[in-house]
Amino acid sequence: MAVAFFVNGATFANWVPRIPEINDAIGLSTRSLGLALLGVGLGALGGSILAAPLIARVGCRGVTRATALALGGALVLPALGSTGLWLAAAPVVIGLIDAGMDVAMNA
Repeated sequence: MAVAFFVNGATFANWVPRIPEINDAIGLSTRSLGLALLGVGLGALGGSILAAPLIARVGCRGVTRATALALGGALVLPALGSTGLWLAAAPVVIGLIDAGMDVAMNA
């Protein structure tokens, strides 16, 4: 289970420092970037709500494993986009998966 906590922390440790680089490539204003990053919190809200039924069906380990793999895959989403809309959607997905993983790891 300690590996799951590492994966969770390493994901954000790798993604957050790249935000300025990705923003430079897309060219969003500071305001637009801030609104796009709000998606992490919105996704986390949804992930927290969806995690409980998934844990009830699959168990903590199953949800933790699935979300760890999904989070690793979702990490590349911000880099794949070329528009502000894509950069706004990617943090929602990352927040959703990350919150689900947080709930499963700590359940």
